[in-house]
Amino acid sequence: MGRFFITEEDLDDFYILVDRQDERDELQQWISNLPDYTGDNVYFQIYFRRLPNMKIISLQEVKEHLDAGEEEWSRIETIPF
Repeated sequence: MGRFFITEEDLDDFYILVDRQDERDELQQWISNLPDYTGDNVYFQIYFRRLPNMKIISLQEVKEHLDAGEEEWSRIETIPF
């Protein structure tokens, strides 16, 4: 089995889904207070470096936009950020 290599670009389109908007806000706050990762694992180095820029999507917010007829919210790739 070959080794798996990860790059910064591999996490460009990484999304975190949560149920409610308040959970999104709490998670964003929690992430902003995380200490820097100091371990040797390259995957976790990249993951924690990219984590503050990852998109957090509230399914509650998606539903509200879809109910309002905003079709761009029907696919994760077209959600406006």
